[in-house]
Amino acid sequence: MIFRKEKNFTVSEMIRMEEELKCSALYTLGLNADDKDLFAKLQLEVEYVDDMDDDNEAELLPADDGRHLGLIRLRRELEKYRFAYIHEIMHFIFDVGYGKKVTETFARKRKGKTNSYDEQKINYKAAAYIMPYSQILQALQEYDDSVPKMDELKFVRGLQKRYEQSETAVIRRIREVRSLKKYGYC
Repeated sequence: MIFRKEKNFTVSEMIRMEEELKCSALYTLGLNADDKDLFAKLQLEVEYVDDMDDDNEAELLPADDGRHLGLIRLRRELEKYRFAYIHEIMHFIFDVGYGKKVTETFARKRKGKTNSYDEQKINYKAAAYIMPYSQILQALQEYDDSVPKMDELKFVRGLQKRYEQSETAVIRRIREVRSLKKYGYC
Protein backbone atom coordinates (compact mmCIF):
# COMPACT_ATOMS: atom_id res chain seq x y z
CA MET A 1 0.00 0.00 0.00
CA ILE A 2 1.16 3.52 -0.67
CA PHE A 3 -0.58 5.04 2.34
CA ARG A 4 -0.69 4.45 6.08
CA LYS A 5 -1.96 1.01 6.95
CA GLU A 6 -3.10 1.95 10.47
CA LYS A 7 -5.80 4.41 9.39
CA ASN A 8 -6.58 6.86 6.64
CA PHE A 9 -6.01 10.59 6.89
CA THR A 10 -8.86 12.62 8.30
CA VAL A 11 -10.78 14.83 5.88
CA SER A 12 -9.31 17.95 7.47
CA GLU A 13 -5.78 16.54 6.98
CA MET A 14 -6.59 15.76 3.34
CA ILE A 15 -7.99 19.26 2.78
CA ARG A 16 -4.87 20.80 4.30
CA MET A 17 -2.64 18.73 2.00
CA GLU A 18 -4.78 19.48 -1.08
CA GLU A 19 -4.52 23.21 -0.30
CA GLU A 20 -0.76 23.02 0.29
CA LEU A 21 -0.42 21.34 -3.09
CA LYS A 22 -2.63 23.96 -4.81
CA CYS A 23 -0.52 26.76 -3.33
CA SER A 24 2.80 25.13 -4.22
CA ALA A 25 5.15 26.19 -7.00
CA LEU A 26 4.00 23.15 -8.97
CA TYR A 27 0.59 24.74 -9.44
CA THR A 28 1.53 28.41 -9.44
CA LEU A 29 4.07 27.74 -12.21
CA GLY A 30 1.67 25.45 -14.08
CA LEU A 31 3.95 22.42 -13.84
CA ASN A 32 2.14 19.22 -14.73
CA ALA A 33 2.98 15.71 -13.48
CA ASP A 34 2.96 14.57 -17.14
CA ASP A 35 5.52 17.19 -18.19
CA LYS A 36 8.52 15.41 -19.70
CA ASP A 37 10.74 18.39 -18.78
CA LEU A 38 9.55 18.59 -15.17
CA PHE A 39 13.00 17.72 -13.81
CA ALA A 40 14.73 20.33 -15.95
CA LYS A 41 12.18 23.00 -15.00
CA LEU A 42 12.86 22.27 -11.33
CA GLN A 43 16.65 22.15 -11.96
CA LEU A 44 16.88 18.58 -10.74
CA GLU A 45 19.06 15.83 -12.17
CA VAL A 46 17.71 12.29 -12.46
CA GLU A 47 19.78 9.13 -12.34
CA TYR A 48 18.59 5.52 -12.61
CA VAL A 49 20.79 3.05 -10.75
CA ASP A 50 21.09 -0.67 -10.14
CA ASP A 51 22.68 -0.35 -6.70
CA MET A 52 20.68 1.17 -3.85
CA ASP A 53 20.03 0.28 -0.22
CA ASP A 54 17.70 -2.76 -0.19
CA ASP A 55 14.77 -0.94 1.45
CA ASN A 56 15.03 2.21 -0.69
CA GLU A 57 13.56 2.65 -4.15
CA ALA A 58 14.29 6.34 -4.65
CA GLU A 59 16.07 9.24 -3.00
CA LEU A 60 16.55 12.98 -3.30
CA LEU A 61 20.04 14.16 -2.39
CA PRO A 62 22.40 17.09 -2.91
CA ALA A 63 23.78 17.43 -6.45
CA ASP A 64 27.54 17.41 -6.95
CA ASP A 65 27.68 19.18 -10.31
CA GLY A 66 26.83 22.79 -9.40
CA ARG A 67 24.30 23.00 -12.27
CA HIS A 68 21.41 21.29 -10.47
CA LEU A 69 19.66 22.00 -7.20
CA GLY A 70 19.42 18.31 -6.36
CA LEU A 71 19.73 14.76 -7.62
CA ILE A 72 16.95 12.19 -7.73
CA ARG A 73 18.25 8.62 -7.78
CA LEU A 74 15.82 5.82 -8.58
CA ARG A 75 16.06 2.09 -8.98
CA ARG A 76 16.33 1.30 -12.68
CA GLU A 77 13.18 -0.84 -12.61
CA LEU A 78 11.16 2.28 -11.67
CA GLU A 79 12.14 4.18 -14.82
CA LYS A 80 8.67 3.83 -16.33
CA TYR A 81 6.75 4.53 -13.10
CA ARG A 82 6.03 8.10 -12.08
CA PHE A 83 5.12 7.71 -8.44
CA ALA A 84 8.66 7.22 -7.09
CA TYR A 85 10.13 10.30 -8.78
CA ILE A 86 7.05 12.45 -8.10
CA HIS A 87 7.42 11.46 -4.44
CA GLU A 88 10.97 12.86 -4.50
CA ILE A 89 9.75 16.00 -6.26
CA MET A 90 7.26 16.45 -3.39
CA HIS A 91 10.21 16.34 -0.96
CA PHE A 92 11.95 18.97 -3.08
CA ILE A 93 8.92 21.28 -3.14
CA PHE A 94 7.70 20.83 0.44
CA ASP A 95 10.79 19.92 2.46
CA VAL A 96 13.57 21.73 0.60
CA GLY A 97 11.63 24.53 -1.10
CA TYR A 98 11.29 25.40 -4.77
CA GLY A 99 14.47 27.01 -6.12
CA LYS A 100 16.59 26.00 -3.12
CA LYS A 101 19.55 23.62 -3.09
CA VAL A 102 19.01 20.21 -1.58
CA THR A 103 21.23 19.91 1.50
CA GLU A 104 20.03 16.63 3.02
CA THR A 105 18.94 13.23 1.73
CA PHE A 106 15.31 12.09 1.53
CA ALA A 107 14.69 8.40 0.78
CA ARG A 108 11.56 6.62 -0.38
CA LYS A 109 11.22 3.13 1.02
CA ARG A 110 9.99 0.22 -1.04
CA LYS A 111 6.24 -0.26 -1.31
CA GLY A 112 4.77 -1.31 2.02
CA LYS A 113 7.76 -0.13 4.07
CA THR A 114 6.72 3.49 4.58
CA ASN A 115 5.79 4.04 8.21
CA SER A 116 6.59 7.69 8.94
CA TYR A 117 3.65 10.10 9.10
CA ASP A 118 5.65 12.72 7.15
CA GLU A 119 6.43 10.19 4.42
CA GLN A 120 2.74 9.27 4.24
CA LYS A 121 1.90 12.96 3.72
CA ILE A 122 4.43 13.12 0.88
CA ASN A 123 2.83 9.98 -0.59
CA TYR A 124 -0.60 11.61 -0.38
CA LYS A 125 0.62 14.76 -2.13
CA ALA A 126 2.37 12.72 -4.84
CA ALA A 127 -0.84 10.78 -5.57
CA ALA A 128 -2.91 13.97 -5.47
CA TYR A 129 -0.50 15.67 -7.89
CA ILE A 130 -0.56 12.74 -10.31
CA MET A 131 -4.36 12.33 -10.01
CA PRO A 132 -5.64 15.87 -9.41
CA TYR A 133 -8.78 16.33 -7.34
CA SER A 134 -10.66 18.25 -10.04
CA GLN A 135 -9.93 15.63 -12.71
CA ILE A 136 -10.94 12.69 -10.53
CA LEU A 137 -14.04 14.57 -9.38
CA GLN A 138 -15.05 15.19 -13.00
CA ALA A 139 -14.46 11.53 -13.90
CA LEU A 140 -16.56 10.45 -10.91
CA GLN A 141 -19.37 12.80 -11.94
CA GLU A 142 -19.37 11.25 -15.43
CA TYR A 143 -19.38 7.79 -13.87
CA ASP A 144 -22.19 8.65 -11.44
CA ASP A 145 -24.31 10.24 -14.21
CA SER A 146 -23.76 7.48 -16.78
CA VAL A 147 -26.84 5.75 -18.16
CA PRO A 148 -26.66 2.85 -18.47
CA LYS A 149 -24.29 2.68 -15.52
CA MET A 150 -20.67 2.52 -16.66
CA ASP A 151 -18.91 -0.73 -15.73
CA GLU A 152 -17.05 -0.09 -12.48
CA LEU A 153 -14.01 -2.18 -13.41
CA LYS A 154 -13.69 -0.50 -16.82
CA PHE A 155 -13.94 2.88 -15.09
CA VAL A 156 -11.12 2.03 -12.66
CA ARG A 157 -9.01 0.47 -15.45
CA GLY A 158 -9.49 3.62 -17.52
CA LEU A 159 -8.19 5.77 -14.66
CA GLN A 160 -5.29 3.36 -14.14
CA LYS A 161 -4.31 3.72 -17.76
CA ARG A 162 -4.82 7.50 -17.85
CA TYR A 163 -2.69 8.13 -14.75
CA GLU A 164 -0.36 5.10 -15.01
CA GLN A 165 -1.17 4.05 -11.45
CA SER A 166 -2.05 0.79 -9.73
CA GLU A 167 -5.60 -0.28 -9.02
CA THR A 168 -4.95 0.23 -5.31
CA ALA A 169 -3.74 3.81 -5.85
CA VAL A 170 -6.70 4.68 -8.11
CA ILE A 171 -9.30 3.23 -5.73
CA ARG A 172 -7.70 5.01 -2.78
CA ARG A 173 -7.76 8.29 -4.68
CA ILE A 174 -11.42 7.76 -5.64
CA ARG A 175 -12.26 7.24 -1.96
CA GLU A 176 -10.30 10.34 -0.96
CA VAL A 177 -12.01 12.51 -3.58
CA ARG A 178 -15.45 11.18 -2.61
CA SER A 179 -14.71 11.95 1.06
CA LEU A 180 -13.53 15.45 0.21
CA LYS A 181 -16.59 16.13 -1.96
CA LYS A 182 -18.95 14.79 0.72
CA TYR A 183 -17.33 17.21 3.15
CA GLY A 184 -17.97 20.07 0.71
CA TYR A 185 -14.42 20.57 -0.55
CA CYS A 186 -14.18 22.28 -3.94
